[in-house]
Amino acid sequence: MDAALINPFIEAVLNVMKTTATLEGRTQKPYLKENTTSLGPVTGCIRLTGNPKISLALTFSESCILSAVSHMFGEEMREINDEVRDAVGEMMNMVCGQANNSLAQAGISRKAAFDRVLSGKAHVIDHGASGPVLAVPIHTASGAFFMEVSFHS
Repeated sequence: MDAALINPFIEAVLNVMKTTATLEGRTQKPYLKENTTSLGPVTGCIRLTGNPKISLALTFSESCILSAVSHMFGEEMREINDEVRDAVGEMMNMVCGQANNSLAQAGISRKAAFDRVLSGKAHVIDHGASGPVLAVPIHTASGAFFMEVSFHS
């Protein structure tokens, strides 16, 4: 797994969470995830062009995403609904934009695009390959979220 391709996404995610949701995130020790079950009730997915293909997913704990969207909207969100899912999609678009800028500045000709939002208890995240999935836990004062990265050719 290439850190030059992953780090721009970690930086973009932390920046988006800080600027749009006023949540400071701290990355924890990455690990290899051994199943496809989500680590929270809502996930935003991103795909990268090029070879190898890269799939990224951000899965939020309920407390984290409700707090983040509450800060974004200026009103308390109490459940994961269409508004929260739409906000996750918007956050993913911001992450893609910032990561694309960082990749371009580094001379890497890859493009990230928002793919979809998944939700539901223990939903399945299909990265489109059977290769390893790196999970990066990110802790905030309002709960955790997880970035998953999968490289496949």
